[in-house]
Amino acid sequence: MKSLMKFIILGSCCLYPISLNAKACSEKNKELAVNKNFTAQKNGTIKHHPSGLEFKQCLEGQSLSNNGCKGTARSYSWLEAESHAKTQIFNSKQDWRLPKIEELQILLTFVCNKATVDKTLFPSLSTEQIWSASPGTPVNDHSVVLNVSDGAIYGVGRGVKRQVLLVRGKPSRKWLEQEPPSDWVIR
Repeated sequence: MKSLMKFIILGSCCLYPISLNAKACSEKNKELAVNKNFTAQKNGTIKHHPSGLEFKQCLEGQSLSNNGCKGTARSYSWLEAESHAKTQIFNSKQDWRLPKIEELQILLTFVCNKATVDKTLFPSLSTEQIWSASPGTPVNDHSVVLNVSDGAIYGVGRGVKRQVLLVRGKPSRKWLEQEPPSDWVIR
C-alpha cells in the first residue's frame, strides 16, 4: 500500500508540469507562430533574410488584398507548374520559379512540435500540398511536395494536381551550407 501511495504522489508531481506544458502548447499558440527570418515587402512578396530568397505571398491564382489572399488557388500538374512559373511576371520580375523542397521547408515554423506557417506572412497556406522543383527519388515520374499542415514531404506523381507558391533568387552560399533543422519530417 505504501508503494502505491508513493507512486500516486510521485505521479501527481510529475503530471503537473506536463499539464502546464499542454496548456502552453495550444492551437492558439500555433496560429500565432511568427517566423522572424521573413519580412513582408509591400509588393506582395516576402523576403527570407538568411537565404536571400523572395517568395510570392499568395499561391498562384490568388492575389493579395487587405484581408489576405483573395481568389481561388489554382492546382497544376508538375509540368504545368514548371511551365507556368517560367512565364510569370510579377512586380516587373520574370525570374520566378518553383522552389526546391529545402526552400519550401523554410516557410515552416515549429510550435509545440508541429509544423505551422506564419499566417500574417502567408495567409493562404494551410493544409495543402505545394509542388517543389525537387525530383522524387527513386521514381523518375515523381516530384516532391511539401504538406504545409504537418511539414511532411512526399513524392507525388507529376500528373497529380497540386498548388504552387513561386520563389525567385538564388539562395546564399552561407545558407546552403547550413544543416537542416532536425525536426523536419520526411515520409
